[in-house]
Amino acid sequence: MGSVDGVTIFEQCDNDAWTQRLAVIYDELMIKKVLKPNDYDWVQTTLLVDWMMPTNQRTILVLNLPEPQQLALQSRLQYMNRLNPFTWHMEFASVVIRLYDESIWSLRDLARDKENPPPPKFPHLHDIGRHIFHSTETLEVAENTLLNLLAEQNRWRVEFPESHSNLRSVYLPTQQRLHFLAKEMHGLKTRSRSLTERLHNEINLAFNLVSQRYGRDAQSDSAMMKTVGVVSLVYLPGTFVSGLFGTNFFDFSPGDKSPFSTANSFWMYWAVTIPLTLATVLVWVLWHYRLLIYKMRREGWRALRRQGTGEINY
Repeated sequence: MGSVDGVTIFEQCDNDAWTQRLAVIYDELMIKKVLKPNDYDWVQTTLLVDWMMPTNQRTILVLNLPEPQQLALQSRLQYMNRLNPFTWHMEFASVVIRLYDESIWSLRDLARDKENPPPPKFPHLHDIGRHIFHSTETLEVAENTLLNLLAEQNRWRVEFPESHSNLRSVYLPTQQRLHFLAKEMHGLKTRSRSLTERLHNEINLAFNLVSQRYGRDAQSDSAMMKTVGVVSLVYLPGTFVSGLFGTNFFDFSPGDKSPFSTANSFWMYWAVTIPLTLATVLVWVLWHYRLLIYKMRREGWRALRRQGTGEINY
């Protein structure tokens, strides 16, 4: 018993009695149906063909195929040549591939909605990306399944020539149809990968738009701070003057000969205020440019050491 991706082949042959039994399982084709970014469902369908060659008896089992596809498959049976067991798989794939096509187009519609304004929601973008990854994975498995069906039909022709010696008109159309379905599945897979790239482009664009919005907000905040600074500069002189004349160094009491008098110790205000202001500015400069000052001092020490040792820089 050999197993490949999506298809399992079981063969039993007794040449003496010429009893041959061929069982082909089209196993667990999975399609993801996405209605909304957070609303999806899985379709998992299986086809089993059990063929007894000497008696030409066949047992066909189809599991979990949606009703519309069941009706489509039944309508195709009356025109199907049933002498080739792989024809069942070809017809089954022809019906199921429509589910893949619908799945890809539903994902395309979701991605297209996010490409249009207003700005997309990031959780929905990531949900859609996850669905597209799953879709690409299932399409790759389905394409591999069709290619393996082609390989198994060719092996059947080589290993059991007596079972189809006069059936060239049976297996040749089936082979051509399987080739066509494999190419169509490859096209769907390419479309799914294209959707992935489009979604990545939309996510990058959304991030850039958000960054630009944050940049504009930062510029707006900076402009507001400048406005506050200008307003402070406008009111600061008046505040300083009112604070200065509100001290005990000045006397505006009525009844004096002069409108106001100044204390003899007024110089103490300037003696304290000016050094304190300069010290405050100096501390701020040293803290703000501390790295530059440290770098300049280090370069100066290196220059002094080179002069002391007589080193020459080329």
